[in-house]
Amino acid sequence: MTNSYINAILNPEPATHWYHEDACGEYVGEKEALYAKPSIDALVAEVERLSALADKWNLECDEFREDNKRLAHNLEVVLVAANHLNNALEDLIDKDTTPEPNCSCCISPPCNDCVDFAGIRETIENGKDALKEFGDIVSQCND
Repeated sequence: MTNSYINAILNPEPATHWYHEDACGEYVGEKEALYAKPSIDALVAEVERLSALADKWNLECDEFREDNKRLAHNLEVVLVAANHLNNALEDLIDKDTTPEPNCSCCISPPCNDCVDFAGIRETIENGKDALKEFGDIVSQCND
């Protein structure tokens, strides 16, 4: 609580209207409002209320800090797993022994090449796309 706030409570400005609400929430006439000062009990109650709010706020901040720590830990775990998967996928693509396409579906569909290797080729292309996306995400995180 700032000193100006305490001074405003202890030394209120004169009322500019006929009725004025005092610190206890009761309305008093202008003459009484000119000299009305909150009781010590009202000030103590206000300090206690503000202290309780500060305690509640501090607890919420502590909870947010704990949540952030858990999220940061989970993110690290996910990034480590993503790096392992990325490396494994790169190894699989590097070790790919699928022959170059030799499609003859125009002669007798479906040809042996399409039957034997089309699914593998599609999977490898999907893996390459995933590696590119992963690289884009990592570069965005490093910016």
